[in-house]
Amino acid sequence: MLSVRSEASRAKGWIGTAVAERDGRSLPRLVAAGGANVTAAAIDRWRRPGWWCPCCEHVTGAFLWVGNQLRLSRHAVCPGCGARSRHRGIALVLPALLDPPPGRILHFAPEAPITMVLDRLVPDAEVITTDLVRDDVDRPGEDIQALGFADGEFDLVLCNHVLEHVPDDAAAVAELARGTARGGLVVITVPGDWSRRSTVAFSDVSFNGHHRDYGTEVIDLLGSAFAQVEVLVLGDLVAGDPPGRPGLRPDDRIFVGRPS
Repeated sequence: MLSVRSEASRAKGWIGTAVAERDGRSLPRLVAAGGANVTAAAIDRWRRPGWWCPCCEHVTGAFLWVGNQLRLSRHAVCPGCGARSRHRGIALVLPALLDPPPGRILHFAPEAPITMVLDRLVPDAEVITTDLVRDDVDRPGEDIQALGFADGEFDLVLCNHVLEHVPDDAAAVAELARGTARGGLVVITVPGDWSRRSTVAFSDVSFNGHHRDYGTEVIDLLGSAFAQVEVLVLGDLVAGDPPGRPGLRPDDRIFVGRPS
């Protein structure tokens, strides 16, 4: 159940940071998000839970709203585990992709929502976590543009919102394919505008570390390294009668690359 006190504290922190940083673009969105979350917490105990997170399997009356300089995202974050739309989408597609179960998994920039999904679905798999700058991983300092792993070392590779942070994404994609075993697969998500073909490059990466915002031509980029590229649209994923709405951004994509 959401807590009015915790959501009010969260909103106060958001707004205080925006004021201190004189971030006039984010401030109105943070005020709106904070107000929506406090209101949701106040009425949570009296309403029927209608939102479901496939990462932590938490059912709640609302997902949290968040905001930044670019947008206000409604019902975006699971209050139980912090999962966002992309995490929840991966949680929905992984069961079908993990047959047969992978023996060795490489997880870039690991996040708790996906980690708990792997623990639940493939508890016997060996999961290797890695990141360029974090030290709370199994293999710190690995540059995705030039990995220190052997060819075909992994049955499954997870690369969730990483490529947009990489200067040479073509080199990174080639390395992902190289490290994946024959018959294995790579699950990739990136931010993008899927109504647009071209990828937009940014000269200034100081805001969020993104070098680019992808368009549908990312499929060509992935196709340069993988023999097969499958595109899964999040709006098409939900079937049957789930415990609640999983809060997916319907136009988001998950890309599945198979080297052979």
